[in-house]
Amino acid sequence: MAINFPSSPSLNDLYTLGTRQWKWNGNGWALQPLTAGFTGSIGYTGSKGDIGYTGSKGDTGLGFNIAKTYTSVANLAADTSPTGINTGEFAIIENGSLTDAENSRLYLWNGAAYSFVSDLSGTIGFTGSKGFTGSKGDQGIIGYTGSKGDQGVIGYTGSKGFTGSKGDIGYTGSKGDQGDIGYTGSKGDIGFTGSKGFTGSKGDIGFTGSKGDIGYTGSKGFTGSKGDIGFTGSKGDIGYTGSEGNLDITTSATPPSSGVGEGDIWVDNATGVQYFYYNDGNSTQWVELSNQGVVGFTGSQGAQVATVDSSNFSNAVTLLIKNSSGTTLKTIIGNAS
Repeated sequence: MAINFPSSPSLNDLYTLGTRQWKWNGNGWALQPLTAGFTGSIGYTGSKGDIGYTGSKGDTGLGFNIAKTYTSVANLAADTSPTGINTGEFAIIENGSLTDAENSRLYLWNGAAYSFVSDLSGTIGFTGSKGFTGSKGDQGIIGYTGSKGDQGVIGYTGSKGFTGSKGDIGYTGSKGDQGDIGYTGSKGDIGFTGSKGFTGSKGDIGFTGSKGDIGYTGSKGFTGSKGDIGFTGSKGDIGYTGSEGNLDITTSATPPSSGVGEGDIWVDNATGVQYFYYNDGNSTQWVELSNQGVVGFTGSQGAQVATVDSSNFSNAVTLLIKNSSGTTLKTIIGNAS
């Protein structure tokens, strides 16, 4: 039967097959003699022996007072003026280690320095057998929450899950901050003309405004229609008697052109017609009086002085004047004969 030895063996590698063993000597596999038989199986554990008798109590040891504890010999040596320890008392090295050679060393304080006395640590005993599993203890208190761990590596993308059911409507969020002013949009189409709205209620009377500036002078208005004839006024008081006037009468063939004033009289020698120098509002001119003359403006009624006969005057001029009552008054102007 062919043996399948391992390929690429190292020097002194062993290969066992059944009860035979080969060793690689660098050139080939050499059969090795068997020096021992196979290891037998572990026997059954014997029964536990009886507990031995309790020994007698030993003699009482010598007592001493340990007044101070140090964690190392270096700390003890550095404390040259220790407190809390008296002369004749002991100090011990105690650091809780079972393997530290300094642990459990005993020193005596003589009042000036420490001196080594003894090593109280015994030899390490044999490891005891594993004890029985104790009963389950009480639930411990909840530990503190650990610090947040490092970010894990991104996992593989999972397959798409099933669509969940529609959730409830969420609460209305708070009003957001004022957004930036948007760009001006393009001009929209002209909308349809809306229907006429309802007439609103009459508003309150507004406050009286401040006095405005003086307006510009308006253009001349249209001429109004002729008004109604006014009521006849009451009769006036009798006027004061005027001073005696001068009547300038000129007799010639031609009208005078110089030294003439309004109200002067001119008598034409050829015809005997009298003329009155009168201003009609546009110009001053000679106006024919005929036998009665022009009717002047109605003056206030004067006081009657006297009644004379015109036959006693030569070159007389008769003036017919109406008073405010419509009565015609005759005035004779001329030279008495």
